[in-house]
Amino acid sequence: MCLDWTALGTWALVVVTGWFLWRQNKISREQLKIRLQLQMEDRFFFDRHMIAARKKLAEQILRKAPHSKVQENIMNYFDTMGVFLRQKYLNEELIFESFSWYGTMWWAACKDYIVEENKRPGGPFFEDFKNLVGTFKKPEKEEPTPEDIKRFLEEEKDLE
Repeated sequence: MCLDWTALGTWALVVVTGWFLWRQNKISREQLKIRLQLQMEDRFFFDRHMIAARKKLAEQILRKAPHSKVQENIMNYFDTMGVFLRQKYLNEELIFESFSWYGTMWWAACKDYIVEENKRPGGPFFEDFKNLVGTFKKPEKEEPTPEDIKRFLEEEKDLE
């Protein structure tokens, strides 16, 4: 009889320990999501290399640079963000709050380039960027107009 209580106690301890491990893992994942979110915000909004890339791409689009001369850093950045969101490494609500406007505007500005790029072998390219922007779109939101895009690119071009 004593052996049954010991076995039951052991199993109870295993279950409680398993629950604590599961809970700690969940908390760690949430903390990791927040840390990654903050790193992505810092990089996009404050990193001098990223700001320079945003300026350069805006200038290239505004002056209609040849396709082969367009840099893809910003498109790759949002594509990577889309991968992270798809893999559930990011919180959709936090990403929406921080990046929905920028992602939507950059997608609209780069869409012609991406369509042309997807005609190349090996595509499709920037699918995770496209899907990311799809999560940002709300039924009541309108697509940016050409004037909106031009104004956005002018602002990006003039970043300090």
